[in-house]
Amino acid sequence: YFGFGIGAFRFANGSGKHIFLALQRDKNLDNPTPDDIYTVGVVCKIKRLFHFENNVSVHVEGLYRARIKEYVTTEDYFSVKVEAVEPIYDEGAELTASLKLCREKFREIVASSDDGKDKTEKILAIDDADVFINIAAFRSEISEEEKQIILQTRVVSERAERELYNIEFIFN
Repeated sequence: YFGFGIGAFRFANGSGKHIFLALQRDKNLDNPTPDDIYTVGVVCKIKRLFHFENNVSVHVEGLYRARIKEYVTTEDYFSVKVEAVEPIYDEGAELTASLKLCREKFREIVASSDDGKDKTEKILAIDDADVFINIAAFRSEISEEEKQIILQTRVVSERAERELYNIEFIFN
């Protein structure tokens, strides 16, 4: 069982459990229903939870992509059962080429940011294509909808091609 919403952060942080994070379809809704939430998100470990006056800041570590199977409760916060979304690794020259270009474009984009060389090199050194695409998409300045499309796509070569298209669109 996983919950999401501010109440879920507090519960998960206090109990040492993980939390499932998923985007709202319309971020302007104050009281979303299950139909307003994308079904694919990320199971995360809460690293830190900060309280500031009327705000909460949360630092999380993404563990794996997952899909909502069932809503257990929608009282106070949503509690859900999820299943892992396993990537489909397809080998071949197309994936290798797309991934190489993604890494090169990502290096160019991140080099112009404040993240520093060490962090960039650690990201670029990630061998797992699926994990690299997760991080590159998260750090790219693309719309939440585009990030969601990449998150929901299981075939790694398709994810790489989509991220490459987005990176090239931003860069040009």
